[in-house]
Amino acid sequence: MKAYTVTTKIGLKFNFIVEGKEGNTILVKDVETGEVFRLKLLRNHGDRYVVDLNGVEYSIVLSDRIFVNGEVACIASVKEAQAGSKPHKDSKMAQKAVFENVVQAPISGKILELKVKVNDQVGEGTVVALMESMKMIVEVKANIKGIVDEVYVAPGQAVKKGDPIIRLKKS
Repeated sequence: MKAYTVTTKIGLKFNFIVEGKEGNTILVKDVETGEVFRLKLLRNHGDRYVVDLNGVEYSIVLSDRIFVNGEVACIASVKEAQAGSKPHKDSKMAQKAVFENVVQAPISGKILELKVKVNDQVGEGTVVALMESMKMIVEVKANIKGIVDEVYVAPGQAVKKGDPIIRLKKS
């Protein structure tokens, strides 16, 4: 079995194990949750791939960055890890600390407008983005006072509940 550690741009680490194959489908297991994903390569054209992940098709382009369905993925790195290795005991605390500084999408929807840019100062409760979901406009608000360190989305981009919108540095 091969194991991999995927690190996101906001510093979260996920450990996966390739459990095996069923025909041309690879079975990948999340070490933390135990969830198994079925990954099947449908088409490959150079640096462009079309894959099926648990019944959903994704178009992936690998270049100097990773693009999924035309949008930049929030993946910073993928490294082979030692199979059977467990996440560091403080990893949950580290993930919590990282997410305390990240403003996440409160619902699934589409980003309509970003109200901030990198280096902007925001207060707790400041509206940082507007989203549309089910024909409703939803304000996305900062959860802490800080300075915008990174913006993860762009207007028109679809996001799921919990996806990172911006990261703040406490001020």
